[in-house]
Amino acid sequence: MTIVELPPRRSRQSLNGYVRENLERFEKEVSVGVPYDSLAEAALAAGFSRLAPTSPNVRAQSAEDDDLRALRKRFRELVRPPRPDSDEPDPLV
Repeated sequence: MTIVELPPRRSRQSLNGYVRENLERFEKEVSVGVPYDSLAEAALAAGFSRLAPTSPNVRAQSAEDDDLRALRKRFRELVRPPRPDSDEPDPLV
């Protein structure tokens, strides 16, 4: 897996704000083939976690897997702009 290092999350910064602030970098990483999994893992390391709701009985690895899935999905939504001929809203505008 490709290792990506991202700047740390600012206190209470939303993922949308973080992506907006670093959008050029994310777009560049994706354009050169960095997988969304790597971006999600780097976002976890930068301070984003517990984005997916988990029950208290869920083991730590399962919670981390849920976080990775939620981050990967959100990065796909935020970094990939809407198609030009679609009515999809741009979540960063």
